[in-house]
Amino acid sequence: MKIKDAQEIYRKGGFSSIEPDYIKLVNTWKTLRLTEPIPNSDYLHGLYLMDLILQQTKRNVRMINGPGKDGWLDVLKDTFEQAIIRIKAANSFLKAIFFADEAPEPMVEWQRKYPDCVEYKLAKFIDASQLRHFVSCDGLMLRLEHPHEELTPDSNSDIITADMYLLNKVKARAMENYFDNLWSSPVLIKQK
Repeated sequence: MKIKDAQEIYRKGGFSSIEPDYIKLVNTWKTLRLTEPIPNSDYLHGLYLMDLILQQTKRNVRMINGPGKDGWLDVLKDTFEQAIIRIKAANSFLKAIFFADEAPEPMVEWQRKYPDCVEYKLAKFIDASQLRHFVSCDGLMLRLEHPHEELTPDSNSDIITADMYLLNKVKARAMENYFDNLWSSPVLIKQK
Protein backbone atom coordinates (compact mmCIF):
# COMPACT_ATOMS: atom_id res chain seq x y z
CA MET A 1 0.00 0.00 0.00
CA LYS A 2 1.23 3.51 -0.82
CA ILE A 3 0.93 6.48 1.54
CA LYS A 4 -1.72 8.03 -0.71
CA ASP A 5 -3.77 4.81 -0.39
CA ALA A 6 -3.49 4.90 3.40
CA GLN A 7 -4.59 8.54 3.39
CA GLU A 8 -7.62 7.68 1.26
CA ILE A 9 -8.64 4.84 3.59
CA TYR A 10 -8.29 7.17 6.57
CA ARG A 11 -10.25 9.98 4.88
CA LYS A 12 -13.10 7.62 3.94
CA GLY A 13 -13.48 6.06 7.39
CA GLY A 14 -11.79 8.55 9.64
CA PHE A 15 -11.00 7.90 13.25
CA SER A 16 -14.67 7.36 14.11
CA SER A 17 -14.63 4.08 12.15
CA ILE A 18 -12.26 2.50 14.67
CA GLU A 19 -12.67 4.82 17.66
CA PRO A 20 -14.34 2.33 20.04
CA ASP A 21 -11.42 -0.10 19.71
CA TYR A 22 -8.81 2.62 20.21
CA ILE A 23 -10.67 4.09 23.18
CA LYS A 24 -10.72 0.61 24.77
CA LEU A 25 -6.98 0.42 24.16
CA VAL A 26 -6.38 3.78 25.86
CA ASN A 27 -8.61 2.88 28.80
CA THR A 28 -6.80 -0.44 29.25
CA TRP A 29 -3.43 1.34 29.10
CA LYS A 30 -4.60 3.85 31.72
CA THR A 31 -6.16 1.24 34.00
CA LEU A 32 -3.03 -0.89 33.95
CA ARG A 33 -0.75 2.18 34.04
CA LEU A 34 1.31 0.80 31.21
CA THR A 35 4.30 2.84 30.07
CA GLU A 36 5.44 0.47 27.31
CA PRO A 37 5.07 1.59 23.72
CA ILE A 38 2.41 0.48 21.29
CA PRO A 39 4.21 -0.51 18.08
CA ASN A 40 3.10 1.62 15.14
CA SER A 41 3.52 -0.64 12.13
CA ASP A 42 2.70 1.58 9.15
CA TYR A 43 1.46 4.95 7.94
CA LEU A 44 -2.28 4.22 8.30
CA HIS A 45 -1.83 2.91 11.81
CA GLY A 46 0.20 6.04 12.55
CA LEU A 47 -2.65 8.29 11.37
CA TYR A 48 -5.09 6.56 13.70
CA LEU A 49 -2.73 6.68 16.67
CA MET A 50 -1.81 10.32 16.02
CA ASP A 51 -5.50 11.22 15.82
CA LEU A 52 -6.01 9.41 19.12
CA ILE A 53 -3.36 11.33 21.04
CA LEU A 54 -4.34 14.66 19.49
CA GLN A 55 -7.89 14.10 20.70
CA GLN A 56 -6.52 13.62 24.23
CA THR A 57 -4.21 16.68 24.08
CA LYS A 58 -5.15 19.57 26.35
CA ARG A 59 -2.01 21.60 27.09
CA ASN A 60 0.84 21.51 24.58
CA VAL A 61 2.45 19.89 21.58
CA ARG A 62 6.10 19.78 20.57
CA MET A 63 7.02 18.15 17.28
CA ILE A 64 9.99 17.57 15.04
CA ASN A 65 9.33 16.60 11.46
CA GLY A 66 10.76 16.58 7.97
CA PRO A 67 9.34 18.56 5.06
CA GLY A 68 5.91 16.94 5.30
CA LYS A 69 5.68 16.20 1.58
CA ASP A 70 3.50 13.19 2.32
CA GLY A 71 0.72 15.54 3.50
CA TRP A 72 0.09 14.05 6.94
CA LEU A 73 -0.73 17.43 8.47
CA ASP A 74 -3.40 17.95 5.79
CA VAL A 75 -4.93 14.57 6.57
CA LEU A 76 -5.08 15.29 10.32
CA LYS A 77 -5.85 19.00 9.89
CA ASP A 78 -9.21 18.99 11.68
CA THR A 79 -7.94 16.99 14.65
CA PHE A 80 -4.86 19.19 14.94
CA GLU A 81 -7.00 22.33 14.84
CA GLN A 82 -9.27 21.04 17.62
CA ALA A 83 -6.16 20.34 19.72
CA ILE A 84 -4.88 23.86 18.97
CA ILE A 85 -8.17 25.34 20.18
CA ARG A 86 -7.84 23.45 23.48
CA ILE A 87 -4.17 24.49 23.76
CA LYS A 88 -5.10 28.13 23.14
CA ALA A 89 -7.77 27.92 25.87
CA ALA A 90 -5.07 26.62 28.24
CA ASN A 91 -2.80 29.58 27.32
CA SER A 92 -0.16 27.18 26.11
CA PHE A 93 1.53 26.30 22.80
CA LEU A 94 2.13 24.09 19.81
CA LYS A 95 5.75 24.34 18.68
CA ALA A 96 7.20 22.56 15.68
CA ILE A 97 10.62 22.24 14.09
CA PHE A 98 10.67 21.23 10.43
CA PHE A 99 13.89 20.01 8.85
CA ALA A 100 12.92 21.62 5.57
CA ASP A 101 13.22 24.79 3.51
CA GLU A 102 9.60 25.68 4.20
CA ALA A 103 6.88 24.61 6.59
CA PRO A 104 3.86 22.61 5.45
CA GLU A 105 0.94 24.86 4.53
CA PRO A 106 -1.31 23.80 7.45
CA MET A 107 1.36 24.91 9.92
CA VAL A 108 1.76 28.26 8.17
CA GLU A 109 -2.01 28.71 8.27
CA TRP A 110 -2.24 27.81 11.98
CA GLN A 111 0.53 30.23 12.86
CA ARG A 112 -1.38 33.01 11.08
CA LYS A 113 -4.69 32.01 12.68
CA TYR A 114 -3.34 31.35 16.22
CA PRO A 115 -0.19 33.51 16.47
CA ASP A 116 -0.28 33.54 20.27
CA CYS A 117 0.07 29.77 20.59
CA VAL A 118 1.45 28.24 17.34
CA GLU A 119 5.11 28.65 16.43
CA TYR A 120 7.41 26.83 14.08
CA LYS A 121 11.04 27.03 13.06
CA LEU A 122 12.90 25.66 10.09
CA ALA A 123 16.15 23.76 10.60
CA LYS A 124 18.91 22.03 8.72
CA PHE A 125 20.23 18.55 9.32
CA ILE A 126 23.20 16.91 7.66
CA ASP A 127 21.65 13.44 7.32
CA ALA A 128 17.86 13.71 7.63
CA SER A 129 17.48 9.95 7.16
CA GLN A 130 18.85 9.52 10.69
CA LEU A 131 16.47 12.04 12.24
CA ARG A 132 13.80 10.65 14.55
CA HIS A 133 10.59 12.59 14.00
CA PHE A 134 8.32 12.83 16.99
CA VAL A 135 5.23 14.45 18.45
CA SER A 136 4.99 14.86 22.21
CA CYS A 137 1.73 15.98 23.81
CA ASP A 138 1.13 17.23 27.35
CA GLY A 139 4.41 15.76 28.63
CA LEU A 140 2.73 12.35 28.68
CA MET A 141 2.00 11.04 25.18
CA LEU A 142 4.66 10.51 22.54
CA ARG A 143 4.85 9.18 18.99
CA LEU A 144 8.52 8.51 18.20
CA GLU A 145 9.24 7.47 14.61
CA HIS A 146 12.12 5.31 13.52
CA PRO A 147 14.40 7.00 10.95
CA HIS A 148 13.15 6.76 7.38
CA GLU A 149 13.72 8.24 3.95
CA GLU A 150 11.88 11.36 2.87
CA LEU A 151 8.21 10.62 2.22
CA THR A 152 5.96 11.37 -0.71
CA PRO A 153 2.40 10.22 -1.41
CA ASP A 154 3.90 7.43 -3.55
CA SER A 155 6.16 6.05 -0.79
CA ASN A 156 5.29 2.62 0.60
CA SER A 157 3.26 3.03 3.78
CA ASP A 158 5.22 0.36 5.64
CA ILE A 159 8.43 2.42 5.72
CA ILE A 160 6.87 4.39 8.57
CA THR A 161 7.25 2.65 11.90
CA ALA A 162 7.18 4.21 15.32
CA ASP A 163 6.69 3.65 19.01
CA MET A 164 3.58 5.23 20.52
CA TYR A 165 3.67 5.96 24.24
CA LEU A 166 0.31 6.81 25.76
CA LEU A 167 1.41 7.18 29.38
CA ASN A 168 5.14 7.65 29.65
CA LYS A 169 6.09 10.91 31.33
CA VAL A 170 9.78 10.02 31.47
CA LYS A 171 10.09 9.28 27.74
CA ALA A 172 7.83 12.20 26.68
CA ARG A 173 9.65 14.70 28.87
CA ALA A 174 13.06 13.50 27.69
CA MET A 175 12.02 14.17 24.09
CA GLU A 176 10.55 17.53 25.12
CA ASN A 177 13.88 18.48 26.71
CA TYR A 178 15.65 17.44 23.51
CA PHE A 179 13.17 19.59 21.55
CA ASP A 180 13.63 22.60 23.86
CA ASN A 181 17.43 22.43 23.49
CA LEU A 182 17.12 22.21 19.73
CA TRP A 183 14.54 25.05 19.67
CA SER A 184 17.06 27.40 21.27
CA SER A 185 20.03 26.24 19.15
CA PRO A 186 21.28 28.94 16.76
CA VAL A 187 23.41 26.35 14.96
CA LEU A 188 20.60 24.17 13.62
CA ILE A 189 17.79 26.65 13.28
CA LYS A 190 17.42 28.58 10.02
CA GLN A 191 16.07 32.07 9.94
CA LYS A 192 12.70 32.40 8.20
